[in-house]
Amino acid sequence: MKQCAKACNWACSPIRDELRAVKWRDWKMHLIWEAEPNDGVKYLETPWIFNLITDPKEETNIATEADGLTANQLAQLVDTTGRCSC
Repeated sequence: MKQCAKACNWACSPIRDELRAVKWRDWKMHLIWEAEPNDGVKYLETPWIFNLITDPKEETNIATEADGLTANQLAQLVDTTGRCSC
């Protein structure tokens, strides 16, 4: 994970110039999903969101249940080019 240059408590996870996930506080949003290494990637139509406190293994996507503040905050960390906004 690439830490933000500012002390803003979030990190990005780029692999091969593709932003796959963004972590903010206790939350992680996946834009691209790969269940196991070398399984092939799944480009998600809508991001998956996980609460890392209640689901540390990232098994249950709660994007529809996440409160608006969390979803909006995570989305703001990614600019329109799919890169971290840091």
